[in-house]
Amino acid sequence: AAEGREVIVCPDGAGALQLVAGDSPPFQVVVLLWELAGELKGAELLIRLHRAHPELPIIVVSGLLDLSRLATAKALGACDFLLKPLDRKRLVEAVEATLILESISPQVEALAKTMLGRSQAMLTVFKSLAQVIDQQAESVLLVGESGTGKELLARGFHDLSEAVKDGPWVPVNMAAIP
Repeated sequence: AAEGREVIVCPDGAGALQLVAGDSPPFQVVVLLWELAGELKGAELLIRLHRAHPELPIIVVSGLLDLSRLATAKALGACDFLLKPLDRKRLVEAVEATLILESISPQVEALAKTMLGRSQAMLTVFKSLAQVIDQQAESVLLVGESGTGKELLARGFHDLSEAVKDGPWVPVNMAAIP
């Protein structure tokens, strides 16, 4: 057991599918290896698990960081994507963040669906932005390093805010303006 939770390990996809299908006791999260050995590969297992249990959060682990693989996993229903080698602390953080996400507000959940990653820092950002959305703010200043996802957060704010969602979406890259 890790961090007070029971962990069940299954060596192949067919066994995992059978184990989750029984769902007794119900699983809170599935951690799935993309490069799964056996007849049932990771992508197929992800499809079947998500189809049978769309509410079940699935974290995909892979030995290769490939953007098409990451996008495919997300499109097939993965809620997070972790890169091997995976240390215990990172795995526990991802599982805990996923479980926290399952019990929070619809706005935070919707924001989290716009981006991969469930670190405590990102959950804090999602919660802060959800509070601003609840306050019916018409404008928000997002500040951060290049490539941190500010435009994705801005898009999430626009799409979820009753105050601005009917208006046009006009992203402006301030760094590109001389």
